[in-house]
Amino acid sequence: MSYYSEQNPNPAMASPYHMNMPPPQPQPYYPPPMQQQQQFTVTQNPPIHKIRDWIVWSIINIFLGWFLLGIIALIFSILCRSRKQSNNYEDARAMSTIALICNIVATVLGLLSWIGFIIWLVFYIRLVKEISN
Repeated sequence: MSYYSEQNPNPAMASPYHMNMPPPQPQPYYPPPMQQQQQFTVTQNPPIHKIRDWIVWSIINIFLGWFLLGIIALIFSILCRSRKQSNNYEDARAMSTIALICNIVATVLGLLSWIGFIIWLVFYIRLVKEISN
């Protein structure tokens, strides 16, 4: 009789460890893949009435600054005001920014033009006085 039958009389109940088989190795543990959680960022726009439309500055630039840039700034100011009335925050903000830039450029160019005009006028008056004497 074999070693197997001497140790365990019932071969159906025999374990594989007694049959010269190596014991099973534990399987490596792989954790389940982590599910990525989606993160949502909610940005709240400030109240739309806080967006400035620069309409008064645009009108002043028509008369004291550069006329063409003052008209362009006035158009964007009116567009900003209409976007504010329709509660379109992004477009109102964009129109306000464009109107602001046009107003700044018109004011700077207008001031430089007025300063240049005054300097020219002073030299012109001095020239006329020299010629008349």
